[in-house]
Amino acid sequence: MGRGWASNFIASNYMRKLLLFALLFCPALSAAISGNTVWEVRFGGSDTNGGGFSVVSSTAKMGVAIPLVGAWSATCTNTAGGFASQTNVFVTITYTDGWGATAIGDVKQVTNCTNSSTNNKLVVTAPTSVPGCQSGTTCKWSAYFCGTTAQTVCTAGGPFWPGASGTGLTLSSNYTATAVPTSGTMASGVDYSQQASAQIAVTDAGTTSSSGTVTSTTCTNLSAGCAGGMSGLEVGNICYVQGGTGPVTAIWVQITAVATASTGSMTVTPVIPTTSTGVTLNCGGALASIGRAAGSKVAQNWIYVQYDGSNTYLMTSTSTNVAAGAVADASNNSTPATMNFYIGYQTNRVPMNSDTRPTIQASGAFATATMFALSGSAFNVQNLIFDGNGKTATLCVGSTGSAVNIYRVKIMGCTNSGVSFTSSGQNPSITYSEVTGVTAGTAAINMAGTSSSGSVMYNEVHGNSVTGIVLNTANDGACLAIGNLVYGNGTSCSNNICTAANADGIVSSGLAANVIGNTVYGNGRYGISISGSGQYGNLVANNILESNTNVGIQTSGITGGVILENNACYSNNSTTALRGCYNPALFISVGNVVNNTTGTFFVSPSTANFALNYLPNQGLLLLQAGFPATSAAGTTLNFLDIGPAQSARPTVVH
Repeated sequence: MGRGWASNFIASNYMRKLLLFALLFCPALSAAISGNTVWEVRFGGSDTNGGGFSVVSSTAKMGVAIPLVGAWSATCTNTAGGFASQTNVFVTITYTDGWGATAIGDVKQVTNCTNSSTNNKLVVTAPTSVPGCQSGTTCKWSAYFCGTTAQTVCTAGGPFWPGASGTGLTLSSNYTATAVPTSGTMASGVDYSQQASAQIAVTDAGTTSSSGTVTSTTCTNLSAGCAGGMSGLEVGNICYVQGGTGPVTAIWVQITAVATASTGSMTVTPVIPTTSTGVTLNCGGALASIGRAAGSKVAQNWIYVQYDGSNTYLMTSTSTNVAAGAVADASNNSTPATMNFYIGYQTNRVPMNSDTRPTIQASGAFATATMFALSGSAFNVQNLIFDGNGKTATLCVGSTGSAVNIYRVKIMGCTNSGVSFTSSGQNPSITYSEVTGVTAGTAAINMAGTSSSGSVMYNEVHGNSVTGIVLNTANDGACLAIGNLVYGNGTSCSNNICTAANADGIVSSGLAANVIGNTVYGNGRYGISISGSGQYGNLVANNILESNTNVGIQTSGITGGVILENNACYSNNSTTALRGCYNPALFISVGNVVNNTTGTFFVSPSTANFALNYLPNQGLLLLQAGFPATSAAGTTLNFLDIGPAQSARPTVVH
């Protein structure tokens, strides 16, 4: 019979709800580089590329493409309409729904607006629907134009300006153009950060400190390095600017407007503070390291890191936010609505993907530092591997910030704890992640110092020389440990059982901690340890304690007491007797205890298969035996198993 893993549904839905909240209520920022900028890190990229794209809409951050297809058209008739004669007119549209506006999509060329004077009528027929428009949102569309009267050179690459009163139009409401516009906010073009090489790469750029204008003769001549010129397709891309006669100190800027492809002139923000010639200008192209991306981003930005199928990103410098350097992100966002995302992927460039994760590995002289440090607030870190590689005194992930959420991350080879939430950070969580191979420090997952509730849910914490999970200490806020597999932590280990009494499974010595539905196996000392005079109101329920070197659940120095309910034990403290399960001192209440004296609960614990077996007086004892057996009012029956891994239910045919 198959097995299910309880975390998948709960964790993924929790994160999706958080993500939905963040995106629906995401305000625009006033920072020079847009808060809606997305950065790309790839092998083959360069840390002197632009590396980012301002997407206008949070839709593109999510990777949710709203395809610009459907029944829309642009036609010109030689009838009185007020539109001047044009050799060529290029028209494109954008869609707007609850997520925001898309970048420009398909471009249509109109060649027959050639009647003399203004006896032409150019009509853009509106789309009847917006593909992917979210239910309950107001869906709009906008029209953008490039014409040969207004621009000396006009191509399918624009530049595209919004039509007068041509934005935010109602679906099915056509738009009649009276002139080709020459001003307004240009629509974002094509995201050139999702390629290894820069789209524009010149060394003859000119900058002026009094304006946001950047020019290039190479781009004017459409020469190599800028063969496509500076067109409307570049709008929204980020550029790297450095050097020249000024010289310009390296800066990343965002393209907000262009003139025409052959003019070789564009407007950027922020204004480059130095007047210079002979400047290096690289627009588009991915960055090469997460450290450089962290140094270029602003609050609310997202960073995607791509796995190419074979390579590892090497972090060789302990300097922060530089090429190949460590990350130190202090973005201080006031609400979860302005979250920063760091997301690994291979082919699915979306949050919550399950692609093979890219690895970021400490290398070379890296030592006595934190690889990935967060000190601000509102971060979401997904689908990455941080490998300390055994480097001296290396903490893989450290957070002193608030509202830090880690999901589906692997942390390994660290030598100063694996992930540590400390110094009064509030409301952190680590979910559906793996922490292994931590050789020193407080714990593989260390919540000590969390000033208000944190959560450790559905993780696999194993093979560490230190305690698996420390929830809190002293007067830290209450924390949760739910649905984790915590096994083989300690030293002198074999087959996931450690015998040296130097590491526990789960530890709490602060305020109330709830430890629910975990499997705690083969740890070098206690399975679950709760101690300290500040403890009160602790609930320890539905856990499986097996083969821990000392007692399964121990307490010491408790004044407020601990409630045990529906836990299961086998062979702790070298005995199958009940005394191996828990130390009775200072428990307020001990509810049901399943004490197995026959054999393991699990299918194959030596190979880390902690699904319940179906053997009598062993795994069968825990099937559908979880707490609570009913809803609080008794109106609904529950059929939970004890522990995190739930058995499959037979299919019911009605």
